[in-house]
Amino acid sequence: MIPRKLKLSLSLLNTRLKKNKVLSGFKIFYPFKIASTIQNTGLLLLVFSSNVFAVSFLSFDPRSMALGGAGVASSPIYNATLFNPALLVTSGKSNVFFSVPYLGARILDRDGFINAVDEYQKNNAQLAFDTQLQLAKTRFNQGTLVSNDIRVVAGAAAQWQNDLNNLSNKPLRVSASYQLSAGKTGHATAWGAHYRRYYVVGAQINFNQDDQQQISKAIRILNIMADIADNVEDTIALANELDLSTLEALINTSIDSGELTSKLEDYFYLPGMQQLIEEAIDTGRLATDLKEYLRLNDLEAALKDPDAINNPPQLNQYIRYKPSNKLQSTIAVQGAFISESSIGFATALANFQGVTVGINLKQLQLTTIDFETDIADVSAGEVTSKGNQTEYNKFNADIGVSYHFNSTTKMGLVVKNVLPYDFLTALDNTIKYRPLARFGVSYQGTFFHLVGDVDLTSNDPIGFDPNKQYASLGIELPMTGYGALRFGVRKNLVNGATLPSIGLGFSTNQLNVDIAVAKSEKNDELGAALQIGLTF
Repeated sequence: MIPRKLKLSLSLLNTRLKKNKVLSGFKIFYPFKIASTIQNTGLLLLVFSSNVFAVSFLSFDPRSMALGGAGVASSPIYNATLFNPALLVTSGKSNVFFSVPYLGARILDRDGFINAVDEYQKNNAQLAFDTQLQLAKTRFNQGTLVSNDIRVVAGAAAQWQNDLNNLSNKPLRVSASYQLSAGKTGHATAWGAHYRRYYVVGAQINFNQDDQQQISKAIRILNIMADIADNVEDTIALANELDLSTLEALINTSIDSGELTSKLEDYFYLPGMQQLIEEAIDTGRLATDLKEYLRLNDLEAALKDPDAINNPPQLNQYIRYKPSNKLQSTIAVQGAFISESSIGFATALANFQGVTVGINLKQLQLTTIDFETDIADVSAGEVTSKGNQTEYNKFNADIGVSYHFNSTTKMGLVVKNVLPYDFLTALDNTIKYRPLARFGVSYQGTFFHLVGDVDLTSNDPIGFDPNKQYASLGIELPMTGYGALRFGVRKNLVNGATLPSIGLGFSTNQLNVDIAVAKSEKNDELGAALQIGLTF
C-alpha cells in the first residue's frame, strides 16, 4: 500500500515550483535577536552581583593583601582601626599619622566566566553567523541559494547558541575599596579614625529556557527547510519528464484500493522513478515533523493552486510556530555600597602586663542595589535608580584585644560589627550584618616577620561566592635599606580554595609605600592594592 504521505510529495511536484522559491518570504532569523541582545548588553554590567547575603572579612590594603589577609595581631598604625583597634597602642613614642587613601580591588570569577568570554571571543561565533546569514540572503536574492547554504547558517547559529550558553549563569563579582585614616599613637593610650568606602557588586546573565527553546526551534526549522529544498530540487527534475496528472491518479487509485496497481507498478521501470518515490517517502516522513510548525493542509491546497507556478506561496503565512519578540532572558544585578566612618580608642591595661584593648565606634551608610531586568531593556542608569536601591544609616562597633607575650611574639583577637542587622533590598532580599570574629598571631624574628590569622566564624558573603572562613599565613622579609618583600597565602576552610599573594613595601621615618597583587592558580580571583602613608 502506498503511504498517504505521498500526496504531499505529489502536490509539491504538481506545482513545478522553481528551485528555492519554496523558501520565498520565510523569515526565521529574527529569534536570534535574543542572542544578539545578550552579547551587546549582557557584558555591559559585569560589575554587579546577585544573591546578596552578608559581609565577609576581606582585606583591601596592600600590606595585609600581600600577607594573605593577615593583620589582626600585626598591622601598621594607619590600618589598626581596620583590623584591630587595640593595635593603636605601640611601645614607642607617640606619633601622629596620616595616610592618603589606599586603593584596592578584587575580581572573583568562581564559575569561569572570564574563560567563557575568552572562548566566546576566540570562536567569534557571532561574526560567523552574521557572515553566513548575509551570504544566504544575498544568494537568495540572486536565485542561487541551495539547501547547504541554509544548513551552514543553522550550524553557525548552533555554535553561537552554545557559546552564549557558556556565558549564562556564570557570575562575575567585583569588590573594591578606598580609605583615609588619621590618628595618634602612644605607649599607654592612642586614638585613630578612618573613613572607608567599599563596594561588593556584580552581574549574572540568566538565559531563559523559553528563549533557549525559541533559538533551538529556529535552528531546527532552518534544517527542516533545507531538507524540503533538497526534496524539491531532486523531484522537480523528474516532474518535467512525467505525466504527473496520470501518475497522481494512479497513486490515488492505489491508495483507495489498498493495492499497488499494475499500471503504477510500470512506473517503477522508468529511469529515476524509484528515486522519486524514495524522495517522496522521505518528504512524507519530514512532513510528520513539520506538523508542529506548519499548517500542512492549507499549504498543500496553496501548492495545488495553478497560480502557484508563477506566484509560489510564502511559508511564513503557514507557520504555526511564531517566535515571540518579547525576550524573557534577564540580567540580575545586586550589590551594596558601604561607607564606614570610624573613631577608635585603645589603652594598655595597667593591671595586665602586655594587654591592650581597643574599640571602634562607627557609623555605617549602606546602599543596596537589587534589580532584575530584561536583557533588551537594561541600562547603566538602573544602577543609580532610587527604585532599585534601599538606604540605611546604622551605628556599629568593633572590639579588639592585643597581648604581647614578649618582645617578639603577640596575639590579637577582634570582633567586628558586634551589633547584628538585617537590611532588606528593593526586591526583598536580605543583607545580613553579623559579628565577625578573627584571631591572629605575630612573630618578629631577626630576619623575618611571620603572621597568621584565622576566622572563628563562617560567613555568608555578599555576591555569588560560597561561604567563607579564612585562614591566612604571611611572611615579611626585610630588604637592604628601607624595603620589605612580602609573601602570603589565604585558604578558605569551607571549600579549600587558596589564594597566593605577593607584595613590596618601602618605608622611611615619614613615608610608607605599599603595593600588592594576589592571583589564584585557576585565575578565578585577582586582587591589587596600593597605599601611601605619612607619619610625623
